[in-house]
Amino acid sequence: MRQLDKVSTHQELNLLRVLIQRRHYALVSDKLRLIAIVQQTQPNIQSLLATSDFVGALELIGTTQEVLMQELQGVHAIRHLGSQLSEMEKAIGKMMEGDFVSFCLEDIGCRIGEGGATQGEEGATQGVDSLDAEVNKGLSIGFFFLL
Repeated sequence: MRQLDKVSTHQELNLLRVLIQRRHYALVSDKLRLIAIVQQTQPNIQSLLATSDFVGALELIGTTQEVLMQELQGVHAIRHLGSQLSEMEKAIGKMMEGDFVSFCLEDIGCRIGEGGATQGEEGATQGVDSLDAEVNKGLSIGFFFLL
């Protein structure tokens, strides 16, 4: 009877060990999948920026940063990715600012051209320069709150 009990207990313990090991392998596999996905973030951001999809790029950065902080905390293989994403976020802000300023200046240039430039070239240049200074000042404040 003891021999039967010993064999039965040994098999049950072995089964429990195998089930725990299987669960650990599944967790490791999930982490590796997340790491693979996160490593593809930078090329995806670059392709979004190539199409001027700034909002999509910023959303991808935000989502990736959340995954890094919640799911992949302490993984050494991707420890620098968070700071790289922050730098990309800043660069995107500067790109958006530049596009906005260019658009505003282009729009003002068209309006001055349509209006017949009553002030002459010197007045138009001063107007564009003052608008550029105001837009840059406002954008610095606006993007501070955006980021």
